[in-house]
Amino acid sequence: MAIAGATGYAGQELVRLLVRHPDVELVAAMASSASTGRDLPALRHVWQGTIEPLEIGRLTSGLDAVFLALPNSLHAEFALRAARAGVHVLCEKPLADHSADCAAILDTCAQSRVKLMVAYRLHFDLANLRAVELANQGKLGETRIFASTFTMQVKPGNVRLERDLGGGPLFDIGIYCINASRARSDSCTTRRGDDGTRRRARCRTESCTGSLNA
Repeated sequence: MAIAGATGYAGQELVRLLVRHPDVELVAAMASSASTGRDLPALRHVWQGTIEPLEIGRLTSGLDAVFLALPNSLHAEFALRAARAGVHVLCEKPLADHSADCAAILDTCAQSRVKLMVAYRLHFDLANLRAVELANQGKLGETRIFASTFTMQVKPGNVRLERDLGGGPLFDIGIYCINASRARSDSCTTRRGDDGTRRRARCRTESCTGSLNA
Protein backbone atom coordinates (compact mmCIF):
# COMPACT_ATOMS: atom_id res chain seq x y z
CA MET A 1 0.00 0.00 0.00
CA ALA A 2 1.08 3.58 -0.61
CA ILE A 3 0.13 6.85 1.09
CA ALA A 4 -0.04 10.01 -1.00
CA GLY A 5 0.17 12.98 1.33
CA ALA A 6 2.05 11.25 4.13
CA THR A 7 3.26 14.35 5.96
CA GLY A 8 -0.17 15.69 6.93
CA TYR A 9 -2.16 14.68 9.98
CA ALA A 10 -4.17 11.93 8.27
CA GLY A 11 -1.15 10.60 6.40
CA GLN A 12 1.02 10.37 9.49
CA GLU A 13 -1.71 8.67 11.50
CA LEU A 14 -2.12 6.11 8.72
CA VAL A 15 1.63 5.45 8.64
CA ARG A 16 1.48 4.81 12.38
CA LEU A 17 -1.34 2.30 11.96
CA LEU A 18 -0.17 0.51 8.84
CA VAL A 19 3.38 -0.24 9.93
CA ARG A 20 1.94 -2.15 12.87
CA HIS A 21 -0.64 -4.05 10.83
CA PRO A 22 0.39 -7.69 10.26
CA ASP A 23 -1.35 -7.92 6.87
CA VAL A 24 -0.21 -4.64 5.31
CA GLU A 25 3.10 -3.65 3.75
CA LEU A 26 3.70 0.08 3.41
CA VAL A 27 5.73 0.33 0.23
CA ALA A 28 5.64 4.09 -0.35
CA ALA A 29 4.93 7.27 1.58
CA MET A 30 4.74 10.24 -0.78
CA ALA A 31 4.48 13.99 -0.31
CA SER A 32 5.35 17.25 -2.02
CA SER A 33 8.86 17.98 -3.19
CA ALA A 34 9.51 20.12 -0.12
CA SER A 35 9.24 16.99 2.05
CA THR A 36 11.10 14.57 -0.23
CA GLY A 37 13.99 12.69 1.29
CA ARG A 38 13.25 13.42 4.92
CA ASP A 39 11.72 11.19 7.54
CA LEU A 40 8.80 11.80 9.88
CA PRO A 41 10.28 12.75 13.27
CA ALA A 42 7.09 11.95 15.16
CA LEU A 43 7.15 8.39 13.79
CA ARG A 44 10.82 7.49 14.04
CA HIS A 45 10.07 4.96 16.76
CA VAL A 46 7.78 2.97 14.43
CA TRP A 47 8.91 3.79 10.88
CA GLN A 48 12.38 4.44 9.51
CA GLY A 49 11.45 5.16 5.90
CA THR A 50 11.88 8.38 3.97
CA ILE A 51 9.38 10.45 2.02
CA GLU A 52 9.23 9.85 -1.72
CA PRO A 53 8.31 12.49 -4.33
CA LEU A 54 4.61 12.85 -5.04
CA GLU A 55 4.57 11.30 -8.50
CA ILE A 56 1.34 10.07 -10.03
CA GLY A 57 3.20 7.36 -11.96
CA ARG A 58 4.14 5.73 -8.66
CA LEU A 59 0.52 4.64 -8.28
CA THR A 60 0.92 2.08 -11.06
CA SER A 61 4.01 0.43 -9.65
CA GLY A 62 3.27 -2.76 -7.72
CA LEU A 63 0.53 -1.45 -5.43
CA ASP A 64 -2.66 -3.07 -4.23
CA ALA A 65 -4.13 0.11 -2.72
CA VAL A 66 -3.44 3.78 -2.13
CA PHE A 67 -4.64 6.18 0.54
CA LEU A 68 -5.08 9.76 -0.71
CA ALA A 69 -4.51 12.36 1.98
CA LEU A 70 -3.85 15.16 -0.49
CA PRO A 71 -5.30 18.66 -0.95
CA ASN A 72 -8.88 18.30 -2.19
CA SER A 73 -8.06 19.60 -5.65
CA LEU A 74 -5.71 16.65 -6.27
CA HIS A 75 -8.07 13.86 -5.22
CA ALA A 76 -9.68 13.31 -8.62
CA GLU A 77 -6.46 13.20 -10.61
CA PHE A 78 -4.80 10.66 -8.33
CA ALA A 79 -7.93 8.58 -7.72
CA LEU A 80 -8.63 8.23 -11.45
CA ARG A 81 -5.03 7.30 -12.25
CA ALA A 82 -4.93 4.70 -9.49
CA ALA A 83 -8.28 3.16 -10.45
CA ARG A 84 -7.29 2.87 -14.11
CA ALA A 85 -4.17 1.03 -12.99
CA GLY A 86 -6.24 -1.45 -10.99
CA VAL A 87 -5.30 0.02 -7.61
CA HIS A 88 -7.93 0.20 -4.86
CA VAL A 89 -8.58 3.75 -3.62
CA LEU A 90 -9.17 5.02 -0.08
CA CYS A 91 -9.62 8.79 -0.23
CA GLU A 92 -9.85 11.44 2.45
CA LYS A 93 -13.08 13.38 2.42
CA PRO A 94 -14.28 15.00 0.27
CA LEU A 95 -13.95 12.57 -2.63
CA ALA A 96 -13.37 15.57 -4.94
CA ASP A 97 -14.20 19.26 -5.08
CA HIS A 98 -16.55 18.99 -8.06
CA SER A 99 -19.53 16.65 -8.49
CA ALA A 100 -18.49 15.78 -12.07
CA ASP A 101 -15.15 14.53 -10.75
CA CYS A 102 -16.92 12.44 -8.12
CA ALA A 103 -19.08 10.83 -10.81
CA ALA A 104 -16.01 10.13 -12.94
CA ILE A 105 -14.24 8.46 -10.02
CA LEU A 106 -17.27 6.29 -9.23
CA ASP A 107 -17.61 5.23 -12.87
CA THR A 108 -13.90 4.53 -13.32
CA CYS A 109 -13.64 2.45 -10.15
CA ALA A 110 -16.69 0.42 -11.20
CA GLN A 111 -15.30 -0.13 -14.70
CA SER A 112 -11.89 -1.10 -13.33
CA ARG A 113 -13.50 -3.30 -10.65
CA VAL A 114 -11.53 -1.70 -7.83
CA LYS A 115 -12.73 -0.77 -4.36
CA LEU A 116 -13.41 2.87 -3.52
CA MET A 117 -14.00 4.28 -0.07
CA VAL A 118 -14.09 7.77 1.40
CA ALA A 119 -12.47 8.18 4.80
CA TYR A 120 -15.50 9.62 6.55
CA ARG A 121 -15.84 7.79 9.83
CA LEU A 122 -19.12 9.05 11.27
CA HIS A 123 -21.20 6.64 9.17
CA PHE A 124 -19.63 3.95 11.36
CA ASP A 125 -19.40 5.81 14.68
CA LEU A 126 -21.64 4.07 17.21
CA ALA A 127 -22.54 7.24 19.11
CA ASN A 128 -23.67 8.97 15.91
CA LEU A 129 -25.60 5.95 14.70
CA ARG A 130 -27.35 5.64 18.08
CA ALA A 131 -28.26 9.33 18.13
CA VAL A 132 -29.86 9.10 14.68
CA GLU A 133 -31.67 5.92 15.70
CA LEU A 134 -33.15 7.56 18.79
CA ALA A 135 -34.32 10.57 16.79
CA ASN A 136 -35.84 8.46 14.04
CA GLN A 137 -37.68 6.29 16.57
CA GLY A 138 -39.34 9.35 18.05
CA LYS A 139 -37.75 8.86 21.45
CA LEU A 140 -36.72 12.52 21.51
CA GLY A 141 -40.22 13.67 20.75
CA GLU A 142 -41.23 15.40 17.53
CA THR A 143 -38.12 16.94 16.03
CA ARG A 144 -38.95 20.08 14.05
CA ILE A 145 -35.67 21.95 13.68
CA PHE A 146 -32.17 20.72 12.98
CA ALA A 147 -29.20 22.99 13.71
CA SER A 148 -25.56 22.04 13.41
CA THR A 149 -22.47 24.13 14.11
CA PHE A 150 -18.85 23.10 13.74
CA THR A 151 -15.97 25.51 14.16
CA MET A 152 -12.20 25.26 14.43
CA GLN A 153 -9.16 27.50 14.36
CA VAL A 154 -6.91 27.29 11.30
CA LYS A 155 -3.43 28.77 11.24
CA PRO A 156 -2.38 30.94 8.29
CA GLY A 157 -0.73 28.92 5.55
CA ASN A 158 -2.86 25.83 6.15
CA VAL A 159 -4.09 24.15 2.96
CA ARG A 160 -7.65 24.46 4.29
CA LEU A 161 -7.45 28.19 3.51
CA GLU A 162 -6.30 27.76 -0.09
CA ARG A 163 -9.32 28.08 -2.39
CA ASP A 164 -7.36 26.88 -5.45
CA LEU A 165 -6.54 23.65 -3.61
CA GLY A 166 -10.15 22.96 -2.69
CA GLY A 167 -9.97 24.59 0.71
CA GLY A 168 -12.74 26.30 2.63
CA PRO A 169 -15.05 25.39 5.51
CA LEU A 170 -17.67 23.47 3.50
CA PHE A 171 -15.42 20.67 2.27
CA ASP A 172 -13.48 20.46 5.52
CA ILE A 173 -15.92 20.62 8.44
CA GLY A 174 -19.20 21.65 6.81
CA ILE A 175 -19.53 18.09 5.52
CA TYR A 176 -20.19 16.85 9.05
CA CYS A 177 -23.08 19.28 9.51
CA ILE A 178 -24.60 18.45 6.12
CA ASN A 179 -24.33 14.70 6.56
CA ALA A 180 -25.84 14.90 10.04
CA SER A 181 -28.83 16.74 8.60
CA ARG A 182 -29.21 14.23 5.78
CA ALA A 183 -29.05 11.31 8.17
CA ARG A 184 -31.78 12.76 10.39
CA SER A 185 -34.04 13.64 7.46
CA ASP A 186 -33.61 10.14 6.03
CA SER A 187 -32.31 11.72 2.83
CA CYS A 188 -31.03 9.22 0.31
CA THR A 189 -28.29 9.12 -2.23
CA THR A 190 -26.90 6.57 -4.65
CA ARG A 191 -24.18 4.01 -4.19
CA ARG A 192 -22.62 1.33 -6.29
CA GLY A 193 -23.86 -2.22 -5.99
CA ASP A 194 -21.55 -5.20 -6.41
CA ASP A 195 -22.66 -5.44 -10.02
CA GLY A 196 -21.67 -1.84 -10.72
CA THR A 197 -25.21 -0.48 -10.93
CA ARG A 198 -26.39 2.55 -9.00
CA ARG A 199 -28.76 1.83 -6.14
CA ARG A 200 -30.56 3.91 -3.57
CA ALA A 201 -28.98 3.82 -0.12
CA ARG A 202 -30.18 5.20 3.19
CA CYS A 203 -27.53 7.41 4.73
CA ARG A 204 -28.26 6.32 8.26
CA THR A 205 -27.33 2.70 7.61
CA GLU A 206 -24.84 2.59 4.75
CA SER A 207 -21.68 4.39 3.75
CA CYS A 208 -22.46 6.61 0.80
CA THR A 209 -19.94 9.40 1.27
CA GLY A 210 -18.79 9.28 -2.34
CA SER A 211 -22.00 10.93 -3.46
CA LEU A 212 -22.67 12.87 -0.26
CA ASN A 213 -19.33 14.65 -0.44
CA ALA A 214 -19.76 15.56 -4.09
